[in-house]
Amino acid sequence: ELDLARRMCEAAIEHLAGDDLLPALNLLSNILMKQAELEQAEQVLSRARALCDRLQNKAARAVVDFQLGRLYRRQEDFERAIVHSSRGLAQFRKMGDRKSEAYALYDLSLVAEQQADYGRGLDLAHECLDIFTQVDDQFNMMNTLLHLGDLYRAQQEVVQAQTCWQRSLALAESLDNGLYVEGIKGRLERLA
Repeated sequence: ELDLARRMCEAAIEHLAGDDLLPALNLLSNILMKQAELEQAEQVLSRARALCDRLQNKAARAVVDFQLGRLYRRQEDFERAIVHSSRGLAQFRKMGDRKSEAYALYDLSLVAEQQADYGRGLDLAHECLDIFTQVDDQFNMMNTLLHLGDLYRAQQEVVQAQTCWQRSLALAESLDNGLYVEGIKGRLERLA
């Protein structure tokens, strides 16, 4: 499935230019990251960044910075992850793009978690949850509550972890998301 999407995206890139090329490059970078082709994803994002700068497209550059932040987080290059995710976050805020702002906050929270900076991770994840709640994005609320529970658990704050996971479970059940339901129930059982 991903291989087909990758081939289609690569074929489309051959025929696109300018602003029309940017979404295809972004999609290809996502596919490559899912396939763990991180070096290739970085090359694609570098191409996209150069194009954004040439076109002076700040909105697209914010997306590219966010994607680079995700890429560097996966490579455990946390300094660069923070720089790029923070740039994307700042631009999303300037544009008033609340949902993208929440995604950037979530990713920065993941970086904090990977660095064992749980307090910072909690602050960022709570800010993220507030936004997803305001825009009524129940899937991402569920996912963020799950992440918050993990952060609280890492700090041995069992009651808060349980509360977040139970809220996440209720959302997963209302969304009929069996995969999340199983995972959350497993976390709750291990907590007991």
